[in-house]
Amino acid sequence: MLLVDVACVDTPLFAKHHEKVHVSFGHIFKNTFVDFGDLDLIDVTLQKKMEDMTNKQLGRSTSHGFLLHDGVSTSMASSLDEYRNRATTKWQELKEVVEGEDNVRIKKHRAPLWTLLNKGCDVTATGKYVSSYKTSAERQSVSLGALSIGRIGIIGKGVIASGLASTIAIRYSACRRQFGRTKGDELPVIEYPLQQHRLFPYLAGHYAIRLFHKKLMEHFTDYIIRMMQNEKSEEMMEFSREIHALSAVAKPVSTWFGVEALGEARRACGGHG
Repeated sequence: MLLVDVACVDTPLFAKHHEKVHVSFGHIFKNTFVDFGDLDLIDVTLQKKMEDMTNKQLGRSTSHGFLLHDGVSTSMASSLDEYRNRATTKWQELKEVVEGEDNVRIKKHRAPLWTLLNKGCDVTATGKYVSSYKTSAERQSVSLGALSIGRIGIIGKGVIASGLASTIAIRYSACRRQFGRTKGDELPVIEYPLQQHRLFPYLAGHYAIRLFHKKLMEHFTDYIIRMMQNEKSEEMMEFSREIHALSAVAKPVSTWFGVEALGEARRACGGHG
């Protein structure tokens, strides 16, 4: 989605993928919301009144924008302009937007009770907050456990990276010879101690992290099953905290190790890396 400036345009504009062209103008006329990649007709002319564009005015969350079009219009210049005039506009906080964040903020919006995500807590018709958990520690443990699935998935990505890197590099080194075809029996480069020193630690590390990830996934699956059965106990609270801590610590270790393995394997394969 793009927020673009629209002003001084006397021909219809069509939003299309890829081509970046922006309306050239000297003052603010209106801010228009454009669907990125979709074909949207934005018929804006100088004769159009600002009130007629109320349905299209969504320019409240950015200060710049590109307009994508099909190249038919000739009254445009390729440029990037501000949709708020620095000379006349105060750069205060905008409605429903926190500057520096891309999350939408809803303020004083009435939401029906049935729309609430109220698995562990709820709000009664009289406005009273009720929770099925007795303490805030229990609520926190449940929240932490739910966030761990993403971290565990990222740990798995690091495992895959280190496994593929070490496997491909070691297999390549087992076939690669330094000087090609020679009369004597030349050893493959995997027999060189330096090559082994570069690659074997990543293979060993891959198995270590892989086994850890497998065991952590088993424990997390058990935790989710018990949560679905609505089990609440002190053990479950400790279980949730431990899974949260382990997944938070292992995520950077696994991904850093995977990146290092990919880099070293690429360099160890020489020109074919």
